[in-house]
Order: sequence, then C-alpha cells, then structure tokens
Amino acid sequence: MTKADLNQVFERVCFAGLEKANVEDIKTIAISLWHQNELPDTSLLKTNEARKTGGFILDRLCRFNCVPYNFKNEVLAIAESLYKKLSMPEADSTEKTPLDKLAAKWGLDSDLCKFMGDILPFQTRHAFGCRSFA
Repeated sequence: MTKADLNQVFERVCFAGLEKANVEDIKTIAISLWHQNELPDTSLLKTNEARKTGGFILDRLCRFNCVPYNFKNEVLAIAESLYKKLSMPEADSTEKTPLDKLAAKWGLDSDLCKFMGDILPFQTRHAFGCRSFA
C-alpha cells in the first residue's frame, strides 16, 4: 500500500464517519499503523467531524501493544494536536452514549467496536506468518 492509498482510505473514513466506514478501510489503516509504522496525512482533515473521527482512530489504534513505544508517542502527539483544534459542544444528555469511552472523549456517537473482530487478528506481530527463506 502506498502513502497516497493510505491517505485516500483515511480521508474517506474520516469524512464519511465510522457509521459508514467499511471493514477493509479500517483494516488498511490498522495494518498501516501496526505493521508499517505509517501515518496518514491528518492535514487533509479540514472539518471538525473529520478531525474527531481521524483523531479517535489514531488515538484508539495506537494503544495496542504491537505499536512500538516511540511510534505510539508520535501518533498520540498527532492525535492530541487534532484534539486541540476541535470545537466541542456542551455534552447533551440525550445523545447516544458510545460503547468506547475514548470515542466519547472525541465527541463521537460511534466507535471501532464493530470492526474489532475483523482487525484484532492483525494486532500481533505474527499476523502475517513467518517467512521461510530457502
């Protein structure tokens, strides 16, 4: 996957929202972070909603143990910079509560829970199997 492909997938998910995201796009983002230490371009996120979604995705996915410590700190710093750019409305008690408290912090009504069954097998460093060199 090229950086341009990752950016296109990330932008599509962030602007459509997690409710409309597909598992293949989420898997692409997760594998890029977890196994390629590849970050999407967050400067493409110009709207508040896109920043919320993108920041949450980065924040949530970088917390897995397969992400190296230094890279995790880099991703969290980018997520924090997105968070600081948000204009967050007062919490509405009638809003649907997300399953993920991190999603609530980002002001989202949905999270990554529906994708976890599909992406968790990739969070291990053994996800792609051992390569035999003959």
